[in-house]
Amino acid sequence: MPERPEEFVYVPEGSFTGEAAQLLETAGIAVEGRGREEVLADLQRAGVFLAHALECPVEPLGDHRAALETLLERRMPALLARIRRSLKPKRLVPISSALDPFLEQLSAESPCEVLLKNGRAFDLAHDDHQELSQRLKDVLAAHRTL
Repeated sequence: MPERPEEFVYVPEGSFTGEAAQLLETAGIAVEGRGREEVLADLQRAGVFLAHALECPVEPLGDHRAALETLLERRMPALLARIRRSLKPKRLVPISSALDPFLEQLSAESPCEVLLKNGRAFDLAHDDHQELSQRLKDVLAAHRTL
């Protein structure tokens, strides 16, 4: 979950930065010189919907990775229920390495195909953002034709 409001894709005003900008770039949605409503309409037409596993940003305290994994473990049943009952996606693309410990559960309990990168979640926060974005674009493009 992003810490700053402008990193949310669906925030009603402001520019797209951080996670929002990365997701839009990966989805191939141009933002330069365009209104927020127009950008979000293009995202919807592309069939992309972003849902966060956690509803609040996590404060990095102590063993952040272990604390995050515990929070995700507790949240996973509700997230899977939301995916099955409300979102009903055709494909699910985990985009955080924090979800790696839950990929087997996501694959087993999701009503759709889970797209992975070499058996792991995509990680838009990774240092080599351009390469990961291109890999995710390639996977999405290959599955759009199915």
